[in-house]
Amino acid sequence: MSQMLMETQPAFTDLADLVGYAPLTDAFLYGLSHTAKFAMVRCEFIPMGFYGPGDTVPAPESPVDGYQYSYAECLFIPIMYSSRSPAGGYVPGQATPPPLANSDSGKSKCVMCPYILDVANGSGLVTVQTFWSETGAENQGTVKVIAVCQRGSVVTSYGGGPATAFEIVTGSLPSGTDSTAYYFALAAQYGTSPYTWSITSGALPSGLTMSSAGVISGTPTVSGSFSITVQATDASTPANTATATLALYISPAGGTLEIGTASSFTVHSVDGAFQITLFATGGEPPYYWTLISDSSGLMGLTEGGLLTAQSITPGVYTCEVTVLDSSSPQQTATQTFTITVT
Repeated sequence: MSQMLMETQPAFTDLADLVGYAPLTDAFLYGLSHTAKFAMVRCEFIPMGFYGPGDTVPAPESPVDGYQYSYAECLFIPIMYSSRSPAGGYVPGQATPPPLANSDSGKSKCVMCPYILDVANGSGLVTVQTFWSETGAENQGTVKVIAVCQRGSVVTSYGGGPATAFEIVTGSLPSGTDSTAYYFALAAQYGTSPYTWSITSGALPSGLTMSSAGVISGTPTVSGSFSITVQATDASTPANTATATLALYISPAGGTLEIGTASSFTVHSVDGAFQITLFATGGEPPYYWTLISDSSGLMGLTEGGLLTAQSITPGVYTCEVTVLDSSSPQQTATQTFTITVT
């Protein structure tokens, strides 16, 4: 496992292109080689020096940018140096191999299994312990410790399955209404927070703004359809970005335009004539009416919505009308009426 990574980055200092966030197991490496999509993570192999029984390994600092790792971000790998104990003058963590006690020379050919354990009091300190396999005695020998440290976006799956990349989860914006307060917070996932948001193309309607935290707010002063492309940037190093194009509709202050007159009604004609005023709701008045068709051929409709007929005989007739409001863009509504003339 280490050999494969070493061939990728001989210096073993900054594996900025390594992706995923998981223990460096065979399953994790399998996922690296069989998955095309990962969240970006920086991984560093940091030599910690030599340690003996009872020594505490500190949380390391990145030699690349000085980042202070926490114990939760590190995996400590002990490598056997010798089954003999370190001699006087030895300093825990020294880079050079420590001198060995001559009194332990008889143990130099014994097999040692080094391991590292967290202390039980929960302080997070890591204590080096060793095990001498021939006698079963613990706390003998010296180990060289390498810290494998990772930071960046958390990946929720690995080991042959696709990892999840940083992404914007907001797929659409809720509609708003002209002259009515609007508020909506965009959302993203699988990145290192906090996220910074910006509009890369398009524009919000007049009266609305978007903060760097991804909150769209304000009171729109126009109606219509709008489209913006937003970008989210997370706080990892290097930063991850994600973009999405979102549509926003702001309806006129009066709401959706609708024809309020019932679709079927009865009128009484006098000498073959009748008149009835149609009405609409919503949208932005004044309204403009148009007669599209009528089955009698005897009806008329004023721009103000007055439906009339002359020389019409009793019977059942149909007509179709449309109405436009004064919003920008204009709304339109159409209705077919069934009229019983008596």
